[in-house]
Amino acid sequence: MSNKEKNKKKQTPNESLDNLFKSSDALRNGTEFKKFLDFIAKFKEYKPFNNMLIYTQNPNCEYYATEKDWLKKFQRKIKENARPMVILAPMHPVLFVYDINDTVGDALPEILLKKSNEVFGYYKESWFNNLTSYFADLKISAKEIKMPDKNAGSISRKSTGNGFEIIINSTHDSAVKFATLVHELGHLFLGHLGSKPDETLPQRDNLEKKIREIEAEAISYLVLQRFGLESNSHEHLAFYNASPEDLLKISVDLIIKISGRIEGMIEKRNSTKG
Repeated sequence: MSNKEKNKKKQTPNESLDNLFKSSDALRNGTEFKKFLDFIAKFKEYKPFNNMLIYTQNPNCEYYATEKDWLKKFQRKIKENARPMVILAPMHPVLFVYDINDTVGDALPEILLKKSNEVFGYYKESWFNNLTSYFADLKISAKEIKMPDKNAGSISRKSTGNGFEIIINSTHDSAVKFATLVHELGHLFLGHLGSKPDETLPQRDNLEKKIREIEAEAISYLVLQRFGLESNSHEHLAFYNASPEDLLKISVDLIIKISGRIEGMIEKRNSTKG
């Protein structure tokens, strides 16, 4: 057998998997492709390759484990006639795993009961307090209101007088509230609320909503990452869905500058001036 034939034979399994992937829903549009990437990242205890294998077998899988792990870790049993899924594992030709929907038990695993808005990492309450310490100079008032979990918050101009109002979901934990505050300040400093004669904000309130969200989410992502935090909120990942046309409309310059400005405010090392 020639080297060319050997190489072709070695490539065949990967090519087959590629073809299987290409026939899935993941390539219908950018949103579906992002769902595919989210799926691959979701199950951190398994290798990305195995997560991709599971996706091609069941893209709606919520959580998977072996029959042994379902019983040992979660006290759940496999249903009769449940359909196993296949992954690869060291020292095994294949390993059979099952989706949560193919199990029965007294309680769902805690990992499946997490809220959609969570922030992971070491969070300091002083970061939030440092940001709010600038509110008087920025003419910002803030209040917390109970809202559905998927709603994080908003910023708007006050209906009477000058200044701005930030609303934050009171049901979220402190780290999520901090992420929301960074996001809303991003909108403000990017000029998404416009600028009056006595303000030094950019005049950029004519941008499409999706462009405004991409910019604000990019700032939130950068700032959180630099402080060692990671959000699992899909709302905070809007920029991942940006098309090439969208990316041509954003201001990378402002995103970088304002991320630095907010970072400085968190660390109390700069002023509120533009």
